[in-house]
Amino acid sequence: MSNRLAAEKSPYLLQHAHNPVDWYPWGEEALRRAKEEDKPILLSVGYSACHWCHVMERESFEDPATAALMNQGFVNIKVDREERPDIDNIYQSAVQLQRRSGGWPLTAFLTPDGRPFLTGTYFPDRPRHNLPSFSQLLAHVDRVWREQRVEVERSAGAIKDALAEHFAGGEGGELPGEEEVAAGAEFLLDRMDPVEGGFRGAPKFPSPTNLWTLWRRAERSNDPRFSEAVLLTLRKMAAGGIYDHLAGGFHRYSTDAEWLVPHFEKMLYDNALLVPLYVAAWRRTRDPGLLSVATDVLDYLLREMCSPEGLFYAATDADAEGEEGRSFVWTLEQLVDVLGEDAELAAWAWDVSPSGNWEGKNILRRKLPWSELERRSGLKGEDLRAKLEVMRLRLRGVRDQRAQPLRDDKHLVSWNALTVIALVEGYLATGYPRFRDAAIRTTDSLLQLLVVEKTLQHGPEREQGVDTPQIGGEFVGRQLQHSLCGGQVKGPGLLDDHGAFGEALLRVAELTGEHRYLDAAFAVAMELEGRFWGEGGWYQTPRGAENLVLRPRDDHDSAVPSGTGLACSFLLRLYAHSGEGRYHQLVHDCLSLHSERLGSNPYGAGSLLSVLDTLRSGWEEVVLGGEGTEALERVAAEMPGLDRLILRLEALAPEHPARQGRSAARPTAWVCRGHTCSLPAFTPADLRDCLVAT
Repeated sequence: MSNRLAAEKSPYLLQHAHNPVDWYPWGEEALRRAKEEDKPILLSVGYSACHWCHVMERESFEDPATAALMNQGFVNIKVDREERPDIDNIYQSAVQLQRRSGGWPLTAFLTPDGRPFLTGTYFPDRPRHNLPSFSQLLAHVDRVWREQRVEVERSAGAIKDALAEHFAGGEGGELPGEEEVAAGAEFLLDRMDPVEGGFRGAPKFPSPTNLWTLWRRAERSNDPRFSEAVLLTLRKMAAGGIYDHLAGGFHRYSTDAEWLVPHFEKMLYDNALLVPLYVAAWRRTRDPGLLSVATDVLDYLLREMCSPEGLFYAATDADAEGEEGRSFVWTLEQLVDVLGEDAELAAWAWDVSPSGNWEGKNILRRKLPWSELERRSGLKGEDLRAKLEVMRLRLRGVRDQRAQPLRDDKHLVSWNALTVIALVEGYLATGYPRFRDAAIRTTDSLLQLLVVEKTLQHGPEREQGVDTPQIGGEFVGRQLQHSLCGGQVKGPGLLDDHGAFGEALLRVAELTGEHRYLDAAFAVAMELEGRFWGEGGWYQTPRGAENLVLRPRDDHDSAVPSGTGLACSFLLRLYAHSGEGRYHQLVHDCLSLHSERLGSNPYGAGSLLSVLDTLRSGWEEVVLGGEGTEALERVAAEMPGLDRLILRLEALAPEHPARQGRSAARPTAWVCRGHTCSLPAFTPADLRDCLVAT
């Protein structure tokens, strides 16, 4: 027996397709039924790699008695938060406004018109953790709906009013100064764990946007406190169990304070966002271990998370055969079976013991210092690394034969775009063609499969747009979508999709010098400007999209940068390419609108603090001209620094300031800041001197 979710493509929704619950996907059919029957909506939001979502399904949604209560009293809607982050944003905000911790699974009870009146997250099958059982909650809500409707309506109205205020946008102010960036970095530094890295306490998340705030402060101020905090975090994470030492890639977060025990799901966005940080740290320190982590993560993504079309999958689950971490943990006996006499060295290298370090088994991590491992093994340097690499591949081969976690095969535009940026960074650091080729292929696939002819006619939103020059080429009049799964495209694209994809297009344009990527980026900017900008800043959803209970904004960093941060980052980079002042003005206006938030909540504003830092400090443009500039490009790609663009002279628009009066008969580089450029550099040594001087 199946329910309506059987017709969906989302792996998360399909997981619930055979529940005895009469589930609906979000849509007009479910909302209409709720209104016609005057029943409350039970909204459940989760995602395929969510451990506690699986627990609640086993305990409650697969239970016939609980399902009967749900079917009798409610219209039940299941939402994949990755397909509909706008819906998740609205109702997660409602949870937090009711002074509860958000998370997944999200459980919300709504009036038929979508107003929440009671919200929460996971509810157990019997009372515990100071929570009622889910069946008790269902009975309570059903009774309140029937007997205390006035109170329900009053509560729903109050929560909607609070949500409207929450999503009202920025109120304006002066553009924050350098002191706001410095204060934000100090705020974050005070909350760092000086022993294990990361932010104090548990659980521990990577928080890459906040690590960038600290790293930028280190680069601007030369204050070692900030760089040391970031480097400690990156090295501790790479040594801990949160990192997959056999296959590469980071798990979503650590449940403890020392990065040992992860929730074992792997998310595409975490890995995409961490690669540029490791690359930046390598550029400054030249520590090969940091670059090795970045390349291993990218190789993991290419090997295990990339579709035949070159698009990247969303996630892999924490569970296999119903057991969390089953695929990843080891016993000492298993190591001996695979490696024989080499098992002792492997046990030293990856902290494997007879008693285990987690529930009687072992999560692989690097605990011994390298010097101690050399002493115990009698091997040195590259000989030891080569030995460990052979063992790593043997263990990975055996692990690959185990039951594997479910892979969520959705392709999300924003997460794929972040991966393109990571691939570009990986290529610039290493020169490995596989990373360059993958970045181009993924971008081309996004353009081919997820940019479609518009189905919505521009109406009032064009009145609020601007007169746009004839830029954007073949991409004008087309519309970016949000996701692709099972051959089904879902849209429209949201704010973060446009911001991340726009920046990815610019990064590939810089890599290749091809105008079509710049044309596509201009078309994305036109959509952003015309359909997402409004009073108070950026909206998460475009004008003309589905009418929800209200129109949300996305201006607070979570595990990923906010859509507002991504949009501003993209437009500021596009300004550097084009010189179009209105892109700079949009970013300036947005930061001014959020000036109070940047000062009061740095933890959720890392992406905007990075944009503010770039806006105030400006770009460093390395303009390359002539044939055979590869050696010059390598210098520009490998030298440490912030906000550096590598541009091709021949690809610049004729009116671009860096193009004026310049030509190159041989390989040449100019380093430009603002409206001032260096003398031409003809050799790698000359360019290195220019970059050090600036």
